[in-house]
Amino acid sequence: MKTIKAFLAIDEKYKSEVNNYGSVDGIYSVVSYVLVMVLYYVMGVVYAEHNLYLG
Repeated sequence: MKTIKAFLAIDEKYKSEVNNYGSVDGIYSVVSYVLVMVLYYVMGVVYAEHNLYLG
């Protein structure tokens, strides 16, 4: 049980750094995730239609 608690413990430096994040940072992360997913989709379409692997 002690090792589980040690594994799940939050580092205070990390906690203070995360507290500085704002809503704009969250929006940036969601937008970047969506852009990556769109890019993967386009790469899949290009591979399916033209048999051209872009990875």
